[in-house]
Amino acid sequence: MALIYLFVAFFACTWGPIGWIYPSEIYSTRVRAKCMSITTASNWAFNFIIALVVPPLINSISWGLYMIFGACGVLMFIFVYFFVPETKGKSLEQIDHMFGGRGNLEEKNKV
Repeated sequence: MALIYLFVAFFACTWGPIGWIYPSEIYSTRVRAKCMSITTASNWAFNFIIALVVPPLINSISWGLYMIFGACGVLMFIFVYFFVPETKGKSLEQIDHMFGGRGNLEEKNKV
Protein backbone atom coordinates (compact mmCIF):
# COMPACT_ATOMS: atom_id res chain seq x y z
CA MET A 1 0.00 0.00 0.00
CA ALA A 2 2.85 2.35 0.80
CA LEU A 3 4.35 1.81 -2.67
CA ILE A 4 1.05 2.74 -4.30
CA TYR A 5 0.99 6.01 -2.33
CA LEU A 6 4.61 6.62 -3.27
CA PHE A 7 3.86 6.00 -6.95
CA VAL A 8 0.90 8.40 -6.89
CA ALA A 9 2.96 11.09 -5.15
CA PHE A 10 5.75 10.88 -7.74
CA PHE A 11 3.34 10.61 -10.66
CA ALA A 12 1.46 13.72 -9.51
CA CYS A 13 4.72 15.69 -9.47
CA THR A 14 6.18 14.38 -12.74
CA TRP A 15 4.06 12.76 -15.48
CA GLY A 16 0.63 13.72 -14.14
CA PRO A 17 0.57 17.36 -15.27
CA ILE A 18 2.13 16.63 -18.68
CA GLY A 19 -1.22 15.68 -20.20
CA TRP A 20 -2.49 19.16 -19.38
CA ILE A 21 0.58 21.33 -19.94
CA TYR A 22 2.20 19.97 -23.10
CA PRO A 23 -0.95 19.95 -25.28
CA SER A 24 -1.68 23.57 -24.38
CA GLU A 25 1.76 24.50 -25.70
CA ILE A 26 1.86 22.54 -28.95
CA TYR A 27 -1.42 23.64 -30.52
CA SER A 28 -1.59 26.90 -32.44
CA THR A 29 -3.82 29.62 -31.06
CA ARG A 30 -6.21 29.13 -33.97
CA VAL A 31 -7.19 25.59 -32.90
CA ARG A 32 -6.06 25.47 -29.26
CA ALA A 33 -9.54 25.55 -27.66
CA LYS A 34 -10.92 22.74 -29.82
CA CYS A 35 -7.80 20.61 -29.47
CA MET A 36 -7.68 21.03 -25.70
CA SER A 37 -11.31 19.97 -25.43
CA ILE A 38 -10.50 16.82 -27.44
CA THR A 39 -7.39 16.23 -25.31
CA THR A 40 -9.39 16.60 -22.09
CA ALA A 41 -12.15 14.30 -23.33
CA SER A 42 -9.57 11.70 -24.35
CA ASN A 43 -7.86 11.91 -20.97
CA TRP A 44 -11.14 11.33 -19.12
CA ALA A 45 -12.20 8.54 -21.49
CA PHE A 46 -8.95 6.61 -21.09
CA ASN A 47 -9.00 7.08 -17.31
CA PHE A 48 -12.54 5.68 -17.30
CA ILE A 49 -11.48 2.68 -19.40
CA ILE A 50 -8.51 1.99 -17.13
CA ALA A 51 -10.77 2.20 -14.07
CA LEU A 52 -13.09 -0.40 -15.64
CA VAL A 53 -10.38 -2.76 -16.87
CA VAL A 54 -7.92 -2.84 -13.95
CA PRO A 55 -10.07 -4.65 -11.32
CA PRO A 56 -10.79 -7.67 -13.55
CA LEU A 57 -7.15 -7.76 -14.65
CA ILE A 58 -5.94 -7.77 -11.04
CA ASN A 59 -8.23 -10.73 -10.36
CA SER A 60 -7.08 -12.67 -13.41
CA ILE A 61 -3.33 -11.94 -13.72
CA SER A 62 -2.61 -10.42 -10.28
CA TRP A 63 1.01 -9.23 -10.12
CA GLY A 64 1.42 -9.49 -13.93
CA LEU A 65 -0.65 -6.34 -14.26
CA TYR A 66 2.20 -4.36 -12.73
CA MET A 67 4.52 -5.75 -15.42
CA ILE A 68 2.12 -4.38 -18.04
CA PHE A 69 2.14 -0.96 -16.36
CA GLY A 70 5.93 -1.09 -16.07
CA ALA A 71 6.29 -1.96 -19.76
CA CYS A 72 3.97 0.89 -20.70
CA GLY A 73 6.08 3.24 -18.58
CA VAL A 74 9.28 2.13 -20.29
CA LEU A 75 7.72 2.50 -23.75
CA MET A 76 6.39 5.93 -22.80
CA PHE A 77 9.85 7.01 -21.64
CA ILE A 78 11.45 5.84 -24.91
CA PHE A 79 8.79 7.59 -27.00
CA VAL A 80 9.09 10.86 -25.11
CA TYR A 81 12.89 10.80 -25.11
CA PHE A 82 13.18 10.29 -28.87
CA PHE A 83 10.04 11.86 -30.37
CA VAL A 84 8.70 14.66 -28.15
CA PRO A 85 10.57 17.92 -28.71
CA GLU A 86 11.43 20.27 -25.84
CA THR A 87 9.33 23.44 -25.74
CA LYS A 88 11.06 25.18 -22.82
CA GLY A 89 12.08 28.75 -23.61
CA LYS A 90 10.37 28.85 -27.01
CA SER A 91 7.62 31.24 -28.05
CA LEU A 92 4.27 29.90 -29.24
CA GLU A 93 5.20 30.87 -32.79
CA GLN A 94 8.45 28.88 -32.61
CA ILE A 95 6.58 25.88 -31.21
CA ASP A 96 3.97 26.15 -33.97
CA HIS A 97 6.77 26.20 -36.55
CA MET A 98 8.50 23.26 -34.83
CA PHE A 99 5.36 21.13 -35.23
CA GLY A 100 4.98 21.99 -38.90
CA GLY A 101 2.60 24.93 -38.66
CA ARG A 102 3.09 27.92 -40.88
CA GLY A 103 1.56 30.36 -38.36
CA ASN A 104 3.01 33.70 -37.39
CA LEU A 105 6.71 32.83 -37.71
CA GLU A 106 6.66 33.02 -41.52
CA GLU A 107 4.69 36.25 -41.41
CA LYS A 108 7.34 37.79 -39.13
CA ASN A 109 10.15 36.61 -41.43
CA LYS A 110 8.50 38.24 -44.47
CA VAL A 111 8.46 41.67 -42.85
